[in-house]
Amino acid sequence: MLLYGGWLLKLWIAIQLQRCAYLGYSYLTVGMIFMALGVVSLLCALYAARRRGYWSALFAVPVIAGLWTMAAIPNMVPYDTKSASHIQNMARELESFSLQYGRFPDRETALPAGVLNEPSPYYQRGRQLPFRTVLIPNAAGPFLNSPGPYPGVIFYAVSANQQDVWLTGTELRFPRTTGNYVQFLDFLSADGDTRVLHLHAAQTPASK
Repeated sequence: MLLYGGWLLKLWIAIQLQRCAYLGYSYLTVGMIFMALGVVSLLCALYAARRRGYWSALFAVPVIAGLWTMAAIPNMVPYDTKSASHIQNMARELESFSLQYGRFPDRETALPAGVLNEPSPYYQRGRQLPFRTVLIPNAAGPFLNSPGPYPGVIFYAVSANQQDVWLTGTELRFPRTTGNYVQFLDFLSADGDTRVLHLHAAQTPASK
C-alpha cells in the first residue's frame, strides 16, 4: 500500500516538475488514498502489538487492507489500453476502404477522419493530446526504426502499389507511464512480430 501510493505520488511530482507527456490517471488522488490506507494499517498493527488483549483485533485491519490491495492493484495500475484499440479501429476503417477501392489510401488526408480526430489517453501540461498519424509512403515493411519522443503516434506505412499497410504505434508502458520512456505498442497481432498489424488490400472485381 505504502509502496504503491508512494510510487504514484512520485509520478505525480515528476509530472509537475518535468511537464512531460504522461498517461491520463488520477496519480495524486489514488496515491493519497493508498498512502493513507497504508499509514492507518501500520498504526493499527503497532497499536495492537503494544496494547495486546482485545486490541489485538486491530490486526485484522492491515490483514483485510492487504488482501484488498492485492486484489485491487492489478485492476488499478495505469495501463494504456486505448492506443491498441485505436489502431484496431483504424484497421477496420482501412479494410472497409480497401473493400470499396481495392487499395489503401496513400495520403494522410484520405485516412478515416473519425479515427484521425480521436483523442489519445496522453496528456501534457494538463492538455489531452490527440493521436498523431505519421504517413510513410512507398514502404517495404513496418516502421520500427525508433519510437521517437512522443506516445500516441501511429505509423502508417503503405506500399508503393497501395496493396499492403503496416501499422505500428507508440505508448508509455507500465511502470514508466510518464517521461521519455516511449516504446512501440505490443500485442497488436498474433503474427511473428506482435508490434506490427499487417493489412492486405481486398481484391475487388475492378482491381482483379
